[in-house]
Formats: sequence, structure tokens, C-alpha cells
Amino acid sequence: MEEEITFESFTLKLLGSLNKCKADYLVVGGVAAVYYGRPRTTSDCDIILSLEESQLKEFAECMKKHGFQIREHDLIEGFREKSHFNAYLGDSPFRADFSWRKGSLAEHGFKRAKDTKLFGILVRMEAPEDVVIAKLVYGSPQDLEDAKAILHAQKKLDKEYLMKRAAEEKVKDKLAGIYRSLEK
Repeated sequence: MEEEITFESFTLKLLGSLNKCKADYLVVGGVAAVYYGRPRTTSDCDIILSLEESQLKEFAECMKKHGFQIREHDLIEGFREKSHFNAYLGDSPFRADFSWRKGSLAEHGFKRAKDTKLFGILVRMEAPEDVVIAKLVYGSPQDLEDAKAILHAQKKLDKEYLMKRAAEEKVKDKLAGIYRSLEK
């Protein structure tokens, strides 16, 4: 009988495979928010990739070798359009949601990334301040809750950097509103 894949085992396999494939990547989104904030459910692992077009085929082959299903067409189109593509592991209900290094959020994320132990392996994780800014930019109710949880849980955030980046991304009012709500 095949062992059921948990989100933790899926994420561990995904991040371990990215390391073995020597991909330049950054863990962002819900997984980063959970790491810095509070537990919540998620069914995908958001990853930003920094690859050249000449590396795409080798990346896809390496990930396939580690059990991930990637449609090469989606990978190449996603790269050319700077959109996203997904990868799946067997019949697992979980997915990897890949996007590309583009725009100010990703650039700041890569520049300030932290080597972090997640599920026992070393990964490149977006810094908590950059996770907060991204969550404020995307702005869904879940994103705003994630930002609030990170601001509440992390006591040593660079508030000067947060305010500067919030102004640059035009989310300064959202950040101020969350800080006010935390003071109550």
C-alpha cells in the first residue's frame, strides 16, 4: 500500500529536488507566511525561479527524474510570458506553483533572501519583511491575515525597510492599518 503524501512530505520532496537540480529559487507565499507567522492550511508551495531559457529543459528533466510532472510546454510558455506553471507529484493533491523572477517584489525577495532550515533541509526563503510587502500588494483577505500574523509573530523586523518598501509598492496605508490593529 502506498503511503499517503502529506503537505510536509510533498514540500520536503519539492525543495530537496530543487536543491538537487541546482535551481536558483526562492520560497514565497503561503509556506513563507506559515514559517514566519502562524499555522494555516495551504495546498501549494509557491516558488520563484531565476533561470535562463537555456536551463529550462535541463530543469524540467531533473525535476521529472525526481518524480515531478511538469509540462514542458507550460514551462517554456510560462518563461516566455513571465507567467507561471505548475508541477505535481504523483496523485498528490498538492502542487508547486512556479513563477519567474520579475518585478520589484521578486528582485527585493532574491536580494534579501535567507538560507533557512525548513523541514530539516536548507532552502532559500524570502525574508519576512518581503513576505509582508508581497502579501499587502496581493491584498486578498488571506494575504492580509498572513501579513498581520507575521507582523505579530516576528519581533525583530526591519520597520524602516518595511515602511520604505510599503511606500514604493503603494501599500503604506495597508501596513499602517495592520500596525494600528495590532496595537489594540
